[in-house]
Amino acid sequence: MLVDHTGTLIAFSGEHAEEEVMRVAAIASNIWRCHGTTAESLPNPGRLAFVHIALEKAQLGVCASSDYMVVCHASVTTPAGHLKARTQAVARQMQPALSQVTRS
Repeated sequence: MLVDHTGTLIAFSGEHAEEEVMRVAAIASNIWRCHGTTAESLPNPGRLAFVHIALEKAQLGVCASSDYMVVCHASVTTPAGHLKARTQAVARQMQPALSQVTRS
């Protein structure tokens, strides 16, 4: 999924219903925003790079790419390290193209 920082779904690929994907995008955006705000308030703030979200029947990897977030969905049996590597690789590949896109 490609999501902007307000939680708006930009694009997605997969076999899930659009309504479910929009709900997951909003949840991922809110969690990202909460953790990002907390990280900025620390004495030595760092840029949030990745968030792993464990759900009952799935897991999500969230990674920033330009002004957007890349969200990858995986089964609960997928190792968290693989999900992180895949999410970060997709974000890296999309970075050049997304940096040329302007938000309105």
